[in-house]
Amino acid sequence: PSGPITTWPVGESFNSKFPAVLFLPKEGATVEVSKVLDCQDTLELIVGGRTLDGPQKPDRVAMLLPEPAGPYGPDAVRVVVIPTRRGNPWGKVGYLSRDDALRYRPVIDRVASIEKVTACHLSLKVELDHGLEDRPYIGATLHLNTPADLMLELDKKLPA
Repeated sequence: PSGPITTWPVGESFNSKFPAVLFLPKEGATVEVSKVLDCQDTLELIVGGRTLDGPQKPDRVAMLLPEPAGPYGPDAVRVVVIPTRRGNPWGKVGYLSRDDALRYRPVIDRVASIEKVTACHLSLKVELDHGLEDRPYIGATLHLNTPADLMLELDKKLPA
């Protein structure tokens, strides 16, 4: 494809393998994942259970997938955990906030223009007091540089 992504699978999961561009962040470069309350059951499966001591499997790799036909508008970006081993659970863990989606879509679309998906590291954490009736809340943080830094990285990696 060339240009912005306008269609994408909308289901919770799909059985396809995607080549990816994995971005490694500078120290402390993070982006919070939003809409994670709707994905708590999936997150619990991915981390291998919840305890007050934290998730059993806190670090993962995530894909950033545009979801233009989804419920959060044409610029929405879904965050999906990639299974690291056969049989590991995977699925949607949330979305980029509206502002972050608008900021990162040019990077995601540029990576898509070479028929790859954008990927980065994801950390999961357990917190309390999010109105979940004594159930620990699992939050998600992407380790991702700024869009400008990612574009510079792509300039070095991709042919002009």
